Amino acid sequence: MPGVPIGRGRHLVPRTAPARRLVLTLGALSPAELFDQNAYANDPRSQFTHGAFVNDATWDFPQDAHGFSRGGLASYITPRVADVWGLGLNAELGNADRSSGLFLRLGWKNGATEALASGEADWSASLGAQGSGSRWGRRDDAIGLALAWSALSRPHARYLEAGGFDPHLGPTGGRSAPERVLEGYYALAAAPWTTVSAGAQVIVTPGADGSRAPVTLLWLRVHLER
Repeated sequence: MPGVPIGRGRHLVPRTAPARRLVLTLGALSPAELFDQNAYANDPRSQFTHGAFVNDATWDFPQDAHGFSRGGLASYITPRVADVWGLGLNAELGNADRSSGLFLRLGWKNGATEALASGEADWSASLGAQGSGSRWGRRDDAIGLALAWSALSRPHARYLEAGGFDPHLGPTGGRSAPERVLEGYYALAAAPWTTVSAGAQVIVTPGADGSRAPVTLLWLRVHLER
């Protein structure tokens, strides 16, 4: 079977590989980088910054302080796309070069198990879009807008109200209200090796705590790449 070009990416160097292949990955791995990839909402260095737009907010997996697990992954890659079903949905729809498109993530868990490292939400949905600046003569620029909704199950909320503790949410407050997030950004390709991004977030009921006031965050990011 003829080879296909593979561009640079996570765990990859530019090269050619068979279109149908078995790939073994061993060592200190980030499960989120292996199982929850999305072209338009996955990289806080160049896209959205809120966690609900980076990975599935309901997914809690064993990890160290840097987000890694030690183990291995065997992946069988084939030109024929297979359907995979589970309790998390990660979907994208975009153009051929993936510079513009839509993304959708849905996640659910029952909330009866204490979170270990992240993934405190028990219900989560996020929807957004990324667009290329080619329409106004800035082909390498990007603009993005996204919405997220995350909530806790009733057993999870009762656990926190009784003094339980989550890695990020903490123990206090009422947890009956869902967290809602709106985020937008513009990424300016200032040079072939520099991208300057500016963005804003509005978070309503942060941490699913109905006693907390809305929070507005403004951010500026500079990404250098050789």
